[in-house]
Amino acid sequence: LSTACRVHAEQGTMSFVLKGVAYITGAGSGIGQYTAYALAKQGVRSFALLDRNPITKTVSELNKISPDVSVKTFEIDVTDEKAVDDSIEKTVKEFGRLDYAVNNAGIGGMIRTTDQIPKDDFEKVMAVNTMAVWQCQRAQIRQMLKQEKLSDSYRSYRGSIVNVASMYGLVAPPLNVPATAYATSKHAVIGLTKSDALAFAHKGIRINAISPGYVMTPLVKEHMSQGDMMETERKKVPVHRYSEMEEIGDFKSPRSGNGFHSLLSFNFAFLHLPTSCTLSTMADGFIVPSTAAPETDAQHRLRGPIHAQRHVRVVCIGAGASGLLMAYKLQKHFSNYSLQVYEKNAEVSGTWYENRYPGCACDVPSHNYTWSFEPKLDWSAVYAGSKEIFAYFNDFARKYGLRKYIKTQHQVVGATWNKQRGGYDVQVKDLENNQIVNDHCDILVNASGILNNWQWPAIPGLDKYKGTLLHTANWDDNVDLKGRHVGLIGNGSSGIQVLPTIQPHVKKVTTFIREPTWVSPVQGLEQHVFSDSERLEFATKPGALVEYRKHIERGLNGQFGIFLKNTNVNSDTEAYFRKQMTEKLNNEYLQERLIPNWHVGCRRLTPGVGYLEALGKPNVQTVYGEINSITERGCVCDDGNEYPVDVLICATGFNTSFRPRFPVINSSGTNLQDVWAKEPRSYFGLAAADFPNYLIFLGPNCPIGNGPVLSAIEAQADYMCKLIDRFQTHNISTFAPKAEAIDDFVAFKDEYMKRTVWHDACRSWYKSLGPEGPVTALWPGSTLHYIEALMELRLEDWDVKYTGNRFSWLGNGYSQTEIDPTADWAFYVREKDDDEPISRLRKLQLINKSGTLEPSEGVNFAGGRAEGVASMKESKL
Repeated sequence: LSTACRVHAEQGTMSFVLKGVAYITGAGSGIGQYTAYALAKQGVRSFALLDRNPITKTVSELNKISPDVSVKTFEIDVTDEKAVDDSIEKTVKEFGRLDYAVNNAGIGGMIRTTDQIPKDDFEKVMAVNTMAVWQCQRAQIRQMLKQEKLSDSYRSYRGSIVNVASMYGLVAPPLNVPATAYATSKHAVIGLTKSDALAFAHKGIRINAISPGYVMTPLVKEHMSQGDMMETERKKVPVHRYSEMEEIGDFKSPRSGNGFHSLLSFNFAFLHLPTSCTLSTMADGFIVPSTAAPETDAQHRLRGPIHAQRHVRVVCIGAGASGLLMAYKLQKHFSNYSLQVYEKNAEVSGTWYENRYPGCACDVPSHNYTWSFEPKLDWSAVYAGSKEIFAYFNDFARKYGLRKYIKTQHQVVGATWNKQRGGYDVQVKDLENNQIVNDHCDILVNASGILNNWQWPAIPGLDKYKGTLLHTANWDDNVDLKGRHVGLIGNGSSGIQVLPTIQPHVKKVTTFIREPTWVSPVQGLEQHVFSDSERLEFATKPGALVEYRKHIERGLNGQFGIFLKNTNVNSDTEAYFRKQMTEKLNNEYLQERLIPNWHVGCRRLTPGVGYLEALGKPNVQTVYGEINSITERGCVCDDGNEYPVDVLICATGFNTSFRPRFPVINSSGTNLQDVWAKEPRSYFGLAAADFPNYLIFLGPNCPIGNGPVLSAIEAQADYMCKLIDRFQTHNISTFAPKAEAIDDFVAFKDEYMKRTVWHDACRSWYKSLGPEGPVTALWPGSTLHYIEALMELRLEDWDVKYTGNRFSWLGNGYSQTEIDPTADWAFYVREKDDDEPISRLRKLQLINKSGTLEPSEGVNFAGGRAEGVASMKESKL
C-alpha cells in the first residue's frame, strides 16, 4: 500500500475526487453497476459502460446522481476481441481519453470439481473471466500509453486499471463450494494483474485488483442458493453477514458503521477492509462530500489529514472573458471540483462574439487586452478589431481545453437557494431544444458581464420604423450600408467607432447626439498596423514583447490621477482634450455643442480614432438634441424636424443596472433583482449581503473604468479561488459578506467619490440614480489599488457558517505532507533563512519588484493624496 492509502487503512475511510473517463465492463448489474455509482459520486462525469444485457437502469441512476453525467453504452460480449477494441476506440472518440478501467464482467460457471466439470463450461468460464479481462486490459493499456497524464498531481498517471478478482483468486474454495473453474480463472486474473502492474508502472499506468469476499450480487445469489451453502459460508465470515451492494465503493450503508466498506479477503482470512483503499489507485485527491449532513461531514474530516479537500460543484454563468478565466483558474489550481459553464450564445468570448458592428475594436492597445500570463504575438494592429479579439479568447479556450466545461446555447433563467441541500438549484433554458434543464451547485459564479444586456432606446414609435433597424450589439452582417442614408443614434463608445468606419462608404450619415462628451485621443499610442518584421521581432527577440506590454501597462496605470479633481494632472489633461477637440472639429457650432463643461473622465473615456474628423465631412449631418419620436421614415427631434433615413443604427448601449438578468433567490425568498433595483451595493464588486455562495465578476463598484480591466478580472478570479479553497479545506457550508461590512464600504466609497470627476453632474452609466446619484460602477481608487485590496481574504468581513465542528478540518492528526510519498518530510530544514516575507508591505515589494526601476516622475502624495503619475499629454508611450 502507498503511504497515502496506509494512512487511510489506519484511520478509516476517506472518499476521493476523480476526474476523467471511466470504462466499466459488467456494468449492467452487481459490482460493476455500483462501481459506476460510486465513481459518479466521487466526481467522474464521463462513462463507457459495457454489458451483454441492457444497461438502462445503471444509466438512469447515474443521471439521478448528477445531471451532467455523459454515458456511452455498449451491449457486447467481452470475449469478442474486435468488439472490445471497437468500444475503446469509440470511447476515446467520444470523450477524448480513457482514465479509469474496471474489468468486472464475469460468470460463475458450474460449482463442480475437475473430474466433474465439462470442458466447454471450463473453457467458457476461462474465456469470460480471464481471456476477456486480458483482452480488455490489453486494449486499455494500448490506449493509455498514447495519452498524457490527466493532471500535474503526483497522484495522477496516464491511466488506472482495476480488475475484479475474488477471494477465490487468493485461496482455494472450500469443499462445499467446489468452484474449480471460477477459482482458476480468478487466480489467473491476479497473476495477470501482478505481471502487468510491474511491467507498466514505470510507464505511468497503475494496475490493481480487488478480491472481494461474498457480496450479494446476482451472481452470488444464483450460484450459492443450492441447499445450505449460503448459510454455511455466512457463518465463516467474522461479521456473520455478506456484504451488500450499497457498500461497494463509497456508498453509505447503515450496517457499515463509520465509513463505506466491502468484504475483502486478505492473508487467507475474511476481513472487513475499506474498499476505497484498494480503489485509491484511481484517485487524484481526497474529498469529503459537500452534500453530507453536518455530523457526517465532521466525522469524515476526522478520518482524513489536515485540510482534506471536499468536492465542490461550481456553476458559472457566461463564457466570456471572465467565465473562461474562471474555468482556467479552477482547472489549473484545483483537482477536486466539477464545473459547468452555461453560455447563452453559440460561441464563447461573450461581448466579442456579440459585437460585430463596423469599427468595433478594443479601446486599449491590443497587446494589453490579454491575460497577463497569455500574450498574443501576432496582433495585426495597435487597436485590433473585434474579430481578432474574439479569436484570442476562442483560442484561449481551445488551447487549455476549456470547452469541455461549457454548454453553449444554454441560458440561465433562475437560481434559488436550496435550504435542505444547501447550494443553488439552477434553472437553465436549452435554447436549441427549447427545454428547461435543472442543475445544482455549491457555489454560483455570475460571469455574465455588465455590458452584455443590450437594449433598444426607449423612444416612442421605434416599432413603427419601416427602414432597416440595427443595434450595434446585435449587428446583422447581411446588411449592406453602401450608398444608403444612415441614421446613427448615440455618441458613446460604439457610436464613436461606427461613424468614421461607415462614413466613407455611405451616401450620407445623420448622427443624432443628445449631449456632449469628451472624445479622447488614443490612450498613449496612435493606431498602427504592425509589419511582418515587427511581429517577427515580438516572436523571436527575447524580452521584446513583455517589455513592450509592460511599458504600455505602466502608462495606463499611470493615468489614474486624471480622475482626481483639483489636481494639475486633471486640469492639464482637460486643457489638452479641449485643444485637441477644438482643432479637429474646426466648426464653432459643433465645438459649442460637443465639448462638455464637466470634467474629463466623468463619463467613460473613449479614444475617437477619426471620429471628430468624420463629423466635419460633407456627407455627415449632426443633429443635436433629444429624439422625441420615431416615424415610419425616420426620427423627429426636439427642433420639430423629421429626419428620414434608410437605415437606423442604435448605438445606445446596454442595461447597466447591475441587476441580474434572472431571479436569484436567497434562503429567505428575497430576489437580488429587487434588492439591486435602484442602488446596487456589493462587497468589492464581488458579492452581495444575504446571498450565500454567490460570486460576481465586475459587480457594483469594481474598476471597470479605472484602468486595465482584464487585470482587475484576474484579481477577482484569484480572490474567488481563495474563497473556494477555503470552502473546500475548512468545514464551511456558506459564506456571504456581512451587511455591516458593505455599509461601511459604501460609506467609504461615497465619501471618496467626492474627490473624483465621476462625482460631477454628468449623465453616465457609472451612476445608478441619474446625474446627481451615487457612483455605483467604479472602484474608489486605481486598478492597482484594487488589485492590492484583493490580495488577501478578509474573512472578518464575511458571515461564515460551518457544518458541524468548525475545527474538524484539523482531521486525523496527519499532515498533507505525510500522505504524500514524494514529499520532503523535513522541508523546513535549510541552510539559510529564505522564507517569503511575512508582512504585507514586504510581500508586496517582492511582488512588484520594488527597487528594480528608476523612480517614476510626477508622483505627488502631498496631503495624503496622489496627484497622479502622468497626464495624457505627457504620456508618450
